[in-house]
Amino acid sequence: MLTITKSKEDEKLTVTIKGQMDSSNASMFSETVEEDLDDVMEIFIDMSELEYTTSAGLREMLAAYQVLDEKDGRMVLMHPNDEIKEVLNLTGFVHFLEVAD
Repeated sequence: MLTITKSKEDEKLTVTIKGQMDSSNASMFSETVEEDLDDVMEIFIDMSELEYTTSAGLREMLAAYQVLDEKDGRMVLMHPNDEIKEVLNLTGFVHFLEVAD
C-alpha cells in the first residue's frame, strides 16, 4: 500500500511518501505533485516511511525533477532508508538529486 501526502508553502512543496512504491501505484506521485509543479521551485520528498521503490517510482520522481531543473529549481530526497540509498547510488540519482539524512 502507498500513501502520499503533500503540503505547500510559498514556492516549497513537501511530499511525504509512506509504504511501497512500484509500477502499480507510482503514478500517484505524479498525480500528487503535478498541479503544483508550475508554482514551486523546491520539492522536498520525505522518504522516512517509504519502505522501497522500484524503477517506476524513480521515473516518476525524475519527471518532476526535470520540470524543476528547467527552471533552476531543486528536489531533495529526505531520510531514505539504506535500501533506497543503495538504489539511488546504483542508478546514479545521487549525482543530480540532493539526498539528506
